[in-house]
Amino acid sequence: MTPFDFSWKLAPGESFQSPEAVLVRSSEGLGGMSRIYHKLYRTRLCRGAFRDSARPILINNWEATYFNFNADKIKEIAAAGADLGIELFVLDDGWFGKRDNDDSSLGDWVTDESKLPEGLGKLGEDINALDMQFGLWFEPEMVSPISELYRKHPDWCLHVIIWKVPSTTYILGILILICGMLLLIIKSKFLKRQIELIKKKNEEFNKNHESETLNKNENIEMRE
Repeated sequence: MTPFDFSWKLAPGESFQSPEAVLVRSSEGLGGMSRIYHKLYRTRLCRGAFRDSARPILINNWEATYFNFNADKIKEIAAAGADLGIELFVLDDGWFGKRDNDDSSLGDWVTDESKLPEGLGKLGEDINALDMQFGLWFEPEMVSPISELYRKHPDWCLHVIIWKVPSTTYILGILILICGMLLLIIKSKFLKRQIELIKKKNEEFNKNHESETLNKNENIEMRE
């Protein structure tokens, strides 16, 4: 619920139950408030066997590969981690749909067999064989407009109309146009200045020429 993109029409006699809100206070500033929140959610929100268990030391492949990986590369990273005593390997973004960049496939939680031809199950078994746990990254609250999920069910998504940021090519074109216009203005002013200087020189030349002509005529008259 935000004032930006949420509204709810409440008819007479109807009721609306808002989501739960949790507020805390602390005399130790933001750090103290943060620790209160952490303790609350560790002990009250999390459930099951993992709530109080020690968190395993993990490694993922994101900075090592980004979207460019295959099963062999993943197992190579996991094996290096196992040698260092790391307990959990998490396969990061790029394992699903046609996820080769940030622009597509969120929501298509199906293994990309071009990267993992034997599937997630086989990769998980190979990781477990290294005496490591296997984890998987996904982002269930997100969907890409370029995805099978969005193409089939656009009505499942919240739609917010926002101003689209122009592409880099468009911005570059505008900058080139502006620079071109500035050069034309500068060139025009330079040419105008040059023309003014030429006119001034020409006027000075004409004045000097007229003065020399008058002096010659006066000399001729005096001789006569």
